[in-house]
Amino acid sequence: MIRRPPRSTLSSSSAASDVDKRQVQAEVDQLEMKIQYERMRRDDVKSKHNMSRIEIMSTRKNMGGVNITTENTQAVEKQMKVLENRLDQALVKFNEALAHNKKLRADIDSLREERQVFQRIYKKLELELHEKKKAMAEKIEKANLDYEERDQLKQEIEARRATSEEDRKLCQESFLQLDKVLE
Repeated sequence: MIRRPPRSTLSSSSAASDVDKRQVQAEVDQLEMKIQYERMRRDDVKSKHNMSRIEIMSTRKNMGGVNITTENTQAVEKQMKVLENRLDQALVKFNEALAHNKKLRADIDSLREERQVFQRIYKKLELELHEKKKAMAEKIEKANLDYEERDQLKQEIEARRATSEEDRKLCQESFLQLDKVLE
């Protein structure tokens, strides 16, 4: 608060000083109003500050305490480490699977090549077998024809033997008859 000068000094001054006094008094009143306004604002700000602190405290309490942010950060970091470890393990398994698949592909390619070689050999052997069967069938056919011809010739020989035997018997009979006639 601003102190006012004593009234005795005010009355002895001139009229100009009266105007100055009024102006000063008006300024003093205005400043006192500003001071009062600022006090009210200060009290309002203090109450808002207190309300905010109470709200922050209750929020922290609801969240789990004062250290919840550090605890949450630590939990997130721990979870990240766990997930990174799982990712590393999954990558290792993935790389192992890729290596295994590469080996299997190489084996499959090798087996395909072997199959192609086998198929070429099989076709060649099949062709040879077909040719040999054909040659064998021709030989069997020729042998059958030869057997038939032999059988025919045997029959012919038998027929001629039979005929020659008959002729010989006839000849003998005729010789016997001639011998009888000559005797």
